[in-house]
Amino acid sequence: MPEALAPWAAALGLDLTERGDVLAIGPRIEVERRCLDLRAPADWPDADAVTTQALLDLVDEAFLADLDRRLGLRPLLAALSVDGRVHWHPSDPDDGLVQAAFRAHQRTDRGFGPSPGVLAATWLAARLRARDTHRVWLSEADWRIPADDRAMVEEMATGIAHAAAEVGDAARVAAWRERRLAQPAALTVGHLDLLALPG
Repeated sequence: MPEALAPWAAALGLDLTERGDVLAIGPRIEVERRCLDLRAPADWPDADAVTTQALLDLVDEAFLADLDRRLGLRPLLAALSVDGRVHWHPSDPDDGLVQAAFRAHQRTDRGFGPSPGVLAATWLAARLRARDTHRVWLSEADWRIPADDRAMVEEMATGIAHAAAEVGDAARVAAWRERRLAQPAALTVGHLDLLALPG
């Protein structure tokens, strides 16, 4: 984490120092690193705000409901939840088949129970709005991967194919992957950022 925060701190003219598990950034910001089991809610620390990244679409509805309950009147920023929009440029006849299988895989249990997958961010946003304690925004935060970033495009095609083959037509998925690796293509992957502020 220091390596990721150091350029940001330097750009703002702030010193970053590391004291064990605590990072001090300038005179007012301290970040404490902890390794916790998110499946054991008793381990969740108290905090002034909650942030997550690429998490909501991995957990189950019970976890999301518990997050909502424990949030109380704290702010929440949940970044980068997939929302099911995936566009390849140019397209392939089996893009739809592969994406349907991939979305089905995203709803399986990945350690927390069956996930709401691509509906997670909107599910939590609706729950927060219903309790009327937060102002809630959902904003698109899409990944746009250009065709000339071959390594990333190949990684995405391989990862999508691996998951899709577990629940879909493995032979067609494998053929789709081979075509994707053979032809340069740009890729847009839809994500949502969720911001909830008390008031």
